[in-house]
Amino acid sequence: MYYEVGSSNSRTISDEWIILFAVFKAIVMVSCLYMMDLEMKHKLEELEAVTQENNEMLHKMHRAAVFRRIITIIKWILIVIFTMAGYYVLQPFVDSFKTTYQVIQDSVMEVRDVKDSLPDMSTVFKKGSADTAVPTN
Repeated sequence: MYYEVGSSNSRTISDEWIILFAVFKAIVMVSCLYMMDLEMKHKLEELEAVTQENNEMLHKMHRAAVFRRIITIIKWILIVIFTMAGYYVLQPFVDSFKTTYQVIQDSVMEVRDVKDSLPDMSTVFKKGSADTAVPTN
């Protein structure tokens, strides 16, 4: 600080510049804080909008997952019900088929028994062909 000669409390130009610079610095800092406050407020509003949008998407995804789970459960219940109903409806046909198959199997077994009880025809024809040969002229 510079003081004039003869006055002990008077200020010089350099003191005024220092005070003016301090006031300017304070004004700049306040305006920067105000601008930062406006910028922060704008950023917070953007962040709030994005958060709200994400929250809506998450609710939609959760709703879709619950709906998909319910549909899957209903699908499996219907599969089980239709399988049991099909078995109940088709049971008489299955029983009839089993009975028919058993009858056919018994018939085949009877034919095999008859075949086994018959004599071997190849030996019969060999003996008979030599005895009953007709001479050709």
